[in-house]
Amino acid sequence: MFSEPFLLIALAVGLLTGGLCAYLGNFLLLKNMTFISIALAEIAALGVAIGLALHLQPGPIALLLTFAAIIWFWQQGRKGRQATEGQIGVLYAASAALATIVIALNPMLEAHGVDLLNGNLLYTTGGDLVVVAVVAGMVALPHILFRRQFLFVSFDQETARAEGLRSHLWDLVLMLSIGFFIALCMRFVGMLFVFASLIIPGMAGLALFGRVHLVFYASVVVALCSVLIGFVASFGFDLPTSPTIICTYALLYGACLLWQRAKR
Repeated sequence: MFSEPFLLIALAVGLLTGGLCAYLGNFLLLKNMTFISIALAEIAALGVAIGLALHLQPGPIALLLTFAAIIWFWQQGRKGRQATEGQIGVLYAASAALATIVIALNPMLEAHGVDLLNGNLLYTTGGDLVVVAVVAGMVALPHILFRRQFLFVSFDQETARAEGLRSHLWDLVLMLSIGFFIALCMRFVGMLFVFASLIIPGMAGLALFGRVHLVFYASVVVALCSVLIGFVASFGFDLPTSPTIICTYALLYGACLLWQRAKR
């Protein structure tokens, strides 16, 4: 299978998006913002649907909607009123419903409804891989330069503020970097893949280790292994690629929980 160029491209896109989403998702877990990740993924999917319906580039529209949502969440936190799970649920449900309506109004987009949910890794091109690589580099750079600040404001924002960090500003930059990657990679891998990659590898890392830096490393390794194993399994058994990878995430997470229980 690895002799086929289109399969190698699809695998590279999956590894890049899965690995970086796993890294970024740890910040959401540290901040107890798990449900916000699926809301942001659905909002980005709505932006992609609107862009396709209007025959425009979907990336900028997805980015605009995602940034608007992030700034709203950030403003709520800055005012001391964190968005409740109910508010996040309303935002998610409304975005999902609007995306469905936008797709239903244009029969030509019906096929994209499944792609937005499950992704279409096997249809990615060399140009898509270049876009994903550039976006991944743009997101990775500030995390390399300011990893300490991002960790500090995610782990304990009050202490970060007491230490003199402008915690709300760093928190906004962190969330915008996550939203940027979600919005621009959504159309290539789908909402479920993005959400699963943000959350499940990090949960596996937490099951394996107690130290934060080890959790980050473990989550990325789990994501990369899951993408590779799921990709090969989907090819061998003729299964849909992204759902198979997500099921592999879940299986490896289950294995990590068993390992955690065995250690105890």
